[in-house]
Amino acid sequence: MKRRGLILIVSSPSGAGKTTVIKNLIKKIEGVSLAVTATSRAMRPGEVDGKDYFFFSKEDFQNKIKEGFFWEHVEYCGNFYGVPKASTLAEVEKGNDVILVIESEGMRAVKATNPEDVVTVFIMIRSFVELEARLRSRGDPREVVEKRIGNANNEIVNYDQYDYFIFNDEVEKSSEEIKAIISAERLKLTRQVEVPSFIDKEFLSKVK
Repeated sequence: MKRRGLILIVSSPSGAGKTTVIKNLIKKIEGVSLAVTATSRAMRPGEVDGKDYFFFSKEDFQNKIKEGFFWEHVEYCGNFYGVPKASTLAEVEKGNDVILVIESEGMRAVKATNPEDVVTVFIMIRSFVELEARLRSRGDPREVVEKRIGNANNEIVNYDQYDYFIFNDEVEKSSEEIKAIISAERLKLTRQVEVPSFIDKEFLSKVK
């Protein structure tokens, strides 16, 4: 039976492991894809344009903003990040679920424009010391690392704006928990768009 897809927004402070959890999740459940975000930051070793991110220069990114290309965009640590609007909505209309890995500011922007489709999850780890160590191990320039550490608290204070909260103590467990969230959200009546007509035809029309 046809249903409308959902937009699953996953946020966390950098270093909490959300990317690893999501990659593991996608292997476990059908009909879910990771939306490719656009960014103006430099490509890291091993990243692929169009797969990990759409990479734009700052000038090109700003032009895309003016064109209305992005559903939302934010500036973070001196770089722009944005979610392409059309590709995400096309998947939802087809009944597919799309995961957006974005910060809390972006979450609010997307939810404000399409609240019925959006489900939000915040991922956290239990130790700030571990969070800081993970950020320092990435190999980014020192000033970028320091800014990410400084921004971590700003992200964490928004945890209570999310529908679901997960401690990422173990990747397998965390991905199973998000899988359960998706399974439950798919059963909401508002997303099962053919149910009303089915009930009317198969049951209510036969009541005398």
